[in-house]
Amino acid sequence: MPLYLIRSYSPTFYSFEWSFFIAALLCCLRLKSRHSNRTSLVVLATGTLTWAICESLLYLLGTRSNGSSDSGLVSSFVLFGVSIDGSAGGVMASITRGIAEGGVITLLGLIPADLYRGRHPRDPVLLILLALTFLLYLLTTFASTRKEKDVGGEVDSRREMFLPGSVVTTILFTTVPVLQILISKNKAFRRRTLDLLAALTVVGLLTNYQMYLCNVRWVETKTEDGGFERAGWGTEQLLLMYDGVVEIGFMYLPFYTVPWALGLIKDDEWVGGEEAADNADGEEEEEQAEKKWEPLLASV
Repeated sequence: MPLYLIRSYSPTFYSFEWSFFIAALLCCLRLKSRHSNRTSLVVLATGTLTWAICESLLYLLGTRSNGSSDSGLVSSFVLFGVSIDGSAGGVMASITRGIAEGGVITLLGLIPADLYRGRHPRDPVLLILLALTFLLYLLTTFASTRKEKDVGGEVDSRREMFLPGSVVTTILFTTVPVLQILISKNKAFRRRTLDLLAALTVVGLLTNYQMYLCNVRWVETKTEDGGFERAGWGTEQLLLMYDGVVEIGFMYLPFYTVPWALGLIKDDEWVGGEEAADNADGEEEEEQAEKKWEPLLASV
């Protein structure tokens, strides 16, 4: 039995997405210019590019269909009052979702977690920009509030959750950061990644249940005659939690962990105090492990 995760926003959705993306970009630029910290900018760029590609593939493969059919086409795209219909609208909608939902959501977890741990100075301008980003992010849903869930009706996204391609992508995006956490000897990296996971899980669950209470998020199944009906309450709650924990909490971690592994994020930009000591301990452990293999390598 196929299960579909529904998102039913108003035409203001894409305008709000661009607005909170710009606010998040200003947060990154503040950190880079004022505090010589480019971590957030790298995360935003990585998430934006990756998610734009993923959303474009969802559109081209027909995975994210609108309410009128299973064609996968988003029929209308409205940005600040300008409407684009047809295939061009579908492409623009995909790119916008990628821009606004990839790196930005990761930053909504990363920056607050870093501030809580004292990794960033409590810069008033940064706090104002971060609050603005959160406010615009929340207003995106509040502006689309409906009286009731339009089950089986016209919606901007009806995504079948467990298609083979989606399952493979989910496994890949969750396995990579988990392996990095388990393998890395860098205690500071592990701690920051786990902090990010906790923060993203909170963001994911709050986002889903805000949407659920505003009647823009629910779960559907197909009926025998090819229509759609509401999934059972228990199934719906499990999938909302799954989406918040797995598809946001875990799947957005690589936007930080992969650039870190590639050396694009430098520890000395943010590690200090106790975490600096943890990092040094981790590097010492790696050096000791390498020395154990030196006699064997020398005899080869």
